[in-house]
Amino acid sequence: MTPVPMPPDKPRITRMLAQRLVPELAALWVAELLVLFLALHILQTAGAWDISTPLATRAESINRAAIIASIMGFTSLSIGLYRADTCIGSRRLVIAAILASVVGGVVIYTVAPLLAGGGRIAPSHLLAAPALWLIFLLFSRVTLNTVLRQRLFGRRVMVVGDGPRAANLARAIQDRRSDQFNVIEGGPDATALVPASLRARRIWAVVVAEDSPARLTVRATQACQRAGVRVYDDSGFWEQQLGRIDLNHADPVWFTLPEPGIRASLEAFVRRLTDIAISLVLLTFTFPVMLATAIAIRLDTSGPVFYRQTRVGLNGREFTLLKFRSMRVDAEAGGKPRWASQNDPRVTRVGNFIRLSRIDELPQLFNVLRGEMSFIGPRPERPEFVSELAAVIPLYPHRACVKPGITGWAQVSYPYGASVDDARQKLSYDLYYIKYRSLLLDLLILLATVRVILFREGSR
Repeated sequence: MTPVPMPPDKPRITRMLAQRLVPELAALWVAELLVLFLALHILQTAGAWDISTPLATRAESINRAAIIASIMGFTSLSIGLYRADTCIGSRRLVIAAILASVVGGVVIYTVAPLLAGGGRIAPSHLLAAPALWLIFLLFSRVTLNTVLRQRLFGRRVMVVGDGPRAANLARAIQDRRSDQFNVIEGGPDATALVPASLRARRIWAVVVAEDSPARLTVRATQACQRAGVRVYDDSGFWEQQLGRIDLNHADPVWFTLPEPGIRASLEAFVRRLTDIAISLVLLTFTFPVMLATAIAIRLDTSGPVFYRQTRVGLNGREFTLLKFRSMRVDAEAGGKPRWASQNDPRVTRVGNFIRLSRIDELPQLFNVLRGEMSFIGPRPERPEFVSELAAVIPLYPHRACVKPGITGWAQVSYPYGASVDDARQKLSYDLYYIKYRSLLLDLLILLATVRVILFREGSR
């Protein structure tokens, strides 16, 4: 039988957006933006906004409403309001909606002079957009919450095969921390699949494990695709839909190949400039927070404010990583490195807060300025842990082929790692980032980092 062909490779931008967005939630985002835009436009044309400089043209009203709606929409997207897990969790949903409205309101207030064209918008009227957005979000999400709890938006994925690769993929899908996919057992024989039957069962995709004894023919694959059913091999599904690499069947040669060409050099140059710019901006705005943190650490416990630790960077080179000290001075009195655990008794009172809020990571901006780290990349590990993990995870050393980062794909996709199994799971995301690294993926990670910090995901 002819092996199942992979779907045609999409451009990176299309692939990344398709993988991150659930179509129903993307449509909801667009619909809510349009509703807010229309509401703001009607308020302006009806004279509900107190603007000292009157609108000269209808175009000004449209532009202003579009800008404000976009601010609210992208703020909500960054905070994670368009993720299925946020819509399902009632408490998280309310917190996210309030945060999106507050943050969006602050941004609107900041750019208000520009929106008013040199005039003035009354503060009370500036609250109209965040208030409308909050009310509409809560109303629409209560309805959506009920729908999602019934898993009506879950994509039904049929996994074909009875070998270890099929079992490994099914386990990875079930372990995924969202309701994006529902696994349907397809049995060992792919030749029995009928497009009409798949459509009737609402199968979104068929995944044929590469160790399955039977394969779909090209004709059968095309028939499934014409019926609206996607067809993948298991490696393709790992990467395109789970955003991970299957470590059991990855080709290590791929990760050691340099990126050739002018485009790669230009991307590296832009990434370095971006690292410097972001670091300088964050250092400027967070200086008061860093100063207050240093004072709090000094008052809370005796010992140094900063914690210096040797980490492994690009190509295995070691460097000294800077952090605010969050543990007791004698945290590793025995001299043996230890992973942080849940409710770790070594963490100080101030340390507990700065770890949960990620404030302890801020000094690493100096590592970025020095070129030892990038803002986005795999987290740098200690040499002792690298040696330990490389001995049991063969592909582990390959994560050092790019600069380590303060945040990264693994950090926003998987919770805090404190074991060999956690390190293996996070490596599958790190290698995906290395394979598909681009400025667009970096932007998606930055947006997801906002959500991770606000909701204290994966902190210990």
